[in-house]
Amino acid sequence: WPLKPKVILTATGCIYDEPFKAWAAEKVDNGSVLLYAQHGGHYGTARLSSGEDHERNISDRFLSWGWHGEGVDPLPSPKLNAIKKSERNKTPKKCILVQNVTPRYSYVMFSSVVSSMQIDYFNQQFKFVEMLLPRIKNNLVVRLFPNDYGWKQRERWSDKFPHVTLDDSSSFSHQINDAKIVVATYNATTFLETFTANIPTLIFWDSEHWQCNDDSKYYFEVLLLAGILHFSP
Repeated sequence: WPLKPKVILTATGCIYDEPFKAWAAEKVDNGSVLLYAQHGGHYGTARLSSGEDHERNISDRFLSWGWHGEGVDPLPSPKLNAIKKSERNKTPKKCILVQNVTPRYSYVMFSSVVSSMQIDYFNQQFKFVEMLLPRIKNNLVVRLFPNDYGWKQRERWSDKFPHVTLDDSSSFSHQINDAKIVVATYNATTFLETFTANIPTLIFWDSEHWQCNDDSKYYFEVLLLAGILHFSP
C-alpha cells in the first residue's frame, strides 16, 4: 500500500476492514487527507445514521450525492451517473416489488427496520400483495434481498403466496427493464436508481421505521403529494 499518500479516498465497507483502518489512521496521523464518499441511499435523509455520522466525523471532507451539510461537499453520484435511461421492452408488464432484509440482531443505530421489526415489515409486504388486483398479481415479481440473514424470506413468501414469482438471481438493471412499475419498500438506493433510469416507481414504507431528518422532509413531502410515496401498503 502507498507509504505516503497525499489523499485517501474511500467509501463502502471500510468500517469492517481492520487492516485498512489501521493503515489509514497511521497515514492520517502523518498528514494524509481523508476523503469519504457516500456509497448508497439513506445518507443525508435519515433521522439516525451512525454510519454517516462516523464517516463524516473521521474524514476531512465528506463527498455527498448532492446534499449539503457541515464538512460535506455535494457532488454528482458516480453510481447514479453510470445508469443509462432504461432501454425498456416495448410492452413491459411486470410489477417488481423490491424487498429489504436486515440482520436479526441490532448492529448499528440507524432509521431502519431493526431486529424483530422485520416481522412487521414482512406483514406489510404481504398485505400489499393481498390487495393487488389479480391481473397485477399475475405479473408480480418479488425481488428478494440478496442476503437472507436467517429470516427465511423465500420460505415465508412461498408459504403465503405459492404462485407469486420470487427472484434473487437476475441483475437489478436487467430486471427493471421488464418492469411496467417498480415498488420500492425502504429508504435506500433503489428508488434513486429507478428515478434515474426513468422507470415508473411507487414507494411505500412505515414512516415509524424509516424516519427522515428535517433537511430531507420537504423532498419526501413532495413525493407524498405527488402520489409516489405512501406510508401504508
